[in-house]
Amino acid sequence: MKARSSIALFVLLAISFSVYITYNKPHRNPEDEQGIAISAAELLRQFQLNEDSANLLYLDKTVVVSGKIVNITHNQENIPVVMLAAEGDGFGVQCTMQDSKANLKKNEFVMLKGICKGFLSDVIITNTSVAQIKK
Repeated sequence: MKARSSIALFVLLAISFSVYITYNKPHRNPEDEQGIAISAAELLRQFQLNEDSANLLYLDKTVVVSGKIVNITHNQENIPVVMLAAEGDGFGVQCTMQDSKANLKKNEFVMLKGICKGFLSDVIITNTSVAQIKK
């Protein structure tokens, strides 16, 4: 009886510890990582042609995406969400910025660095920072 209680207590403590470690893990900062350089048009094209292959190359990896800003909106937390043009059918690369004070303007050509989260008609990039602005 004592052995069962000890084992159950040990398992419960191990599970609790792993949940605690996972929940308190520090967030990735893409600014500290080497990014895969690619244009917004090419990134979208690769996801549209073969999403599985593009996921292997870009999903959860840091990318440096270049393109022209076609729209800037704000999400529920008032963080800027920048849409980079990708030519053609109205879709593009949607980049949620890290900094709510990102000073970007429509029609600027930029290079943005963030983590690729996949494809939902637009390619989604999160934790984005400005790598370069070309005027």
